[in-house]
Amino acid sequence: MTVQNLTKKEIKEKVNEGWIHAAVLFEIAGSPKAHIEKARDQFLENIDTDEQLITLSKDFEETIEVEGGIFSTAAECDYLILGMEKLTWLALNFMPASIEIKAPRELTFKEKDLTAWLNDLLAKLHEINAVHTNLKSHHDALVKNLNASIRNSVLLTLGDETLDAKAISKKVGLGEKQLNAFLEAMIKEDKLVKSGQKYTKK
Repeated sequence: MTVQNLTKKEIKEKVNEGWIHAAVLFEIAGSPKAHIEKARDQFLENIDTDEQLITLSKDFEETIEVEGGIFSTAAECDYLILGMEKLTWLALNFMPASIEIKAPRELTFKEKDLTAWLNDLLAKLHEINAVHTNLKSHHDALVKNLNASIRNSVLLTLGDETLDAKAISKKVGLGEKQLNAFLEAMIKEDKLVKSGQKYTKK
């Protein structure tokens, strides 16, 4: 659905019918510039297709470079949204930067409607928590495997040699500063011996 130019009277009538008038700010960051502008437009078009949402206006801010080739763009949209359930859907699925409810000034709920809304919210939060837990588990496994791989690389690099941290760093392909933490840990684990500035496999 494209932008609809409703009069103030028509907007008021919609609000009286149960629609919520809200200003919603979306922010998107990424690279390159053309890509995030295209993503922003497609993102908003996806929202526009919902029949329980009427787009009243869209204002786009200038896309700017924030740092290191990363660009930021924003769009402030004025919507009529059919009820709290759809507003919650918009908030949880599209993650806007902010939402300002313009009308109505007061919202009233039936017990069953509030219960349904809260349960939908809880279901989404549980879903997000499950994804987070799964990602953390994968992350922890990757870190554990990477640490083991670096330790094995150090042992294989040393072989029967005695090398300093700079030489080990060059062969392993890891920065000397980062490598030092592993070397110190491996000494404590009784896998390496340090003599002066050089290391030997135990």
